[in-house]
Amino acid sequence: MRVITLLLILVSLAACGRVDAQETPETVFSGPQAGEAVPPLTVEILTGDQAGETVDLRKRFEGKPSVIFFIHQLTRPGFGLMRTITDFASQRTLASNRSKETPASEDKLPVGVVFLTADKTETIQWASNVKRLFNESVIYGVSPDGIEGPGAYGLNRHVILTVLVCDPSKVVKNFALVQPQLQADGPAMLEAIVQVTGGGEVPSLDQLDPNGRGMMRQRSGAGPAMTPELTQQLRGLISKNADESQVKQRAEELEKYLEQHPEGKKEIARIVNTIIGSGKLEDYGTPAAQRILMQWKEKYRDFAPSQNRGGDPNAKPQSRD
Repeated sequence: MRVITLLLILVSLAACGRVDAQETPETVFSGPQAGEAVPPLTVEILTGDQAGETVDLRKRFEGKPSVIFFIHQLTRPGFGLMRTITDFASQRTLASNRSKETPASEDKLPVGVVFLTADKTETIQWASNVKRLFNESVIYGVSPDGIEGPGAYGLNRHVILTVLVCDPSKVVKNFALVQPQLQADGPAMLEAIVQVTGGGEVPSLDQLDPNGRGMMRQRSGAGPAMTPELTQQLRGLISKNADESQVKQRAEELEKYLEQHPEGKKEIARIVNTIIGSGKLEDYGTPAAQRILMQWKEKYRDFAPSQNRGGDPNAKPQSRD
């Protein structure tokens, strides 16, 4: 009897071990979880009339739902996702104010973006160089607590983004993203933001960002913007969920489109060279998609710009790319 009991215990422990082994790599925690209170959050404002001032974002947002982005590492996919989601969030009218006559600045969802960095001075300089990429309705700040961020938040420095969607008193949704991708992570964030502001229709990414601005919008003065068709095909190509056959199909469709619309070759060449030159090719899609991007670098070499243009969010600070 003792032998049978011992065997049952060992089988039970082995089963628990298998579950832990499967779940641990997929479970990433960073920041207060859903249902937990949001601690005070001191930041130094980076842009606008209040640049240089130190404020508590939680006091600024007190009594209102809010969205807070923590940027642990500055990458192109993360920056693009942040821009698209914060643009949408900052335009959401709060449910409590929809029937009131309040100034526009007071009836919108408060949004904050906090940069975590080991070199605050460098980050402040970088922000001044790319401030035209920022949304005037969003508060951008740098944490005085360095790369780890405020201790009360329990942030994980190994993620790229931590995003908190909050009601007036607690976290409603927490997104800890190791490999942020707009097309993969954006829909759930949009749903959470719509929920916290009183419900309604959740827009699709195409409705929200038809020209692909969040991922890789063409900058002012750098040539024609990407068309919705080109954007959609490129998104499908670099999706982390695309299998090899889907990648191949998207690549063929996109190349066919470029033959019919040769003006798009310059834009694709610029994008591909920027991705590969950033040293972050592995952040874009699957290995099959990455091989396609490398092939396009050679195929469209004659259409590539002679040098990188200004306003690249990855240009500074170098240590955070």
